[in-house]
Amino acid sequence: MAVSKNNKGIFGNNDCENEFLYRNRLSINDDGRFIAFASRASNFNKGTYYKVYVYDSNLDNIKLISKSSKGITANGPSYSIRINKDGRFIFYGSEADNLVINDNNNEYDIFRHDTLTSNTIRVSISPTLTELKSDEIPCDKKYSIDSSGNIIVFVTGKYLYIYNIKTNKCNVIR
Repeated sequence: MAVSKNNKGIFGNNDCENEFLYRNRLSINDDGRFIAFASRASNFNKGTYYKVYVYDSNLDNIKLISKSSKGITANGPSYSIRINKDGRFIFYGSEADNLVINDNNNEYDIFRHDTLTSNTIRVSISPTLTELKSDEIPCDKKYSIDSSGNIIVFVTGKYLYIYNIKTNKCNVIR
């Protein structure tokens, strides 16, 4: 079964590249229903950047994930994907600066998209719940989530951060 086709059944017109495993451009939830992937196919969505999508095997459809809560498509590449156990939360890294308000560090950030509410939040934040500074940005691919999708651990060049999204508390281990 090919999942890299749009909702009209047309295959993507650009490959997903062999970098999938290198850049973590593919993730599957525990029961296999949801497959999150990155593609730069222009017949999925306009633009040349990699964007994150999720394929729902029960409904046989694809949804754009790398977008703001208002539905604005990411204006930079998105990749390094993780999906939680039930497929509700999809995490991804992006160089886009239009996914959340006050994204001013011009750097790679990690986001969580809620597939039920379409809410996108930045989860690579400081213990003061603010944007990380340029010298503290998360290292590409160096993050992990718990099965619920409510806790993320990520590494920067300096520190290890643990952010509990549910309690809205972020701790740093130096």
